[in-house]
Amino acid sequence: MFDNTETDSLELLRFYPSLTAIAGFEDALHERVRQVGRVPVHAFPLIVAVERLEGDGELALVSTHTPGKRLSDFFVKPGPRRGLNPSFVTGIVTQVIQALTVLQSKGDSITHSALTPDRVVVTTGGRICVIEHVLGLAFRQLTLSPSQLWREFGLVTAPADGEVYLDARTDVFQLGVLALE
Repeated sequence: MFDNTETDSLELLRFYPSLTAIAGFEDALHERVRQVGRVPVHAFPLIVAVERLEGDGELALVSTHTPGKRLSDFFVKPGPRRGLNPSFVTGIVTQVIQALTVLQSKGDSITHSALTPDRVVVTTGGRICVIEHVLGLAFRQLTLSPSQLWREFGLVTAPADGEVYLDARTDVFQLGVLALE
């Protein structure tokens, strides 16, 4: 029996076997976790490990749980869709920009690249936490088209002559889409 009352709750992001079968995906995920390390701000959860789970052997990203409400939950109210208060949106955008700035300062090619309303959590204290912030390098291994990234992961990328760039430009573009949503 374990008493985990003194430790943070953990979250698992399990990856589909079809993703982990792609050459370089798992290695890229491990590499990004190593590169990013511990981000000393509240805007990101602590990444504990990238592990193969016992039993089924599925790959999972293990991080501390961020209590709060995902930004996407604000958009699923019944009835006609109404926009959020502009000052609330401004606060979210400002905090996400601050978080992305800290993340990108960890290295030249370190970006989120998978910013969606599902990956932004509004904490119970009203702060923003950007989760799953180590996926960018692994997603680069997928070599998917913009329409495939949209269909399979809900990721919007900037149009760039048929090429898909998952870099700092993508973070800015995805932040703009996030604000418009």
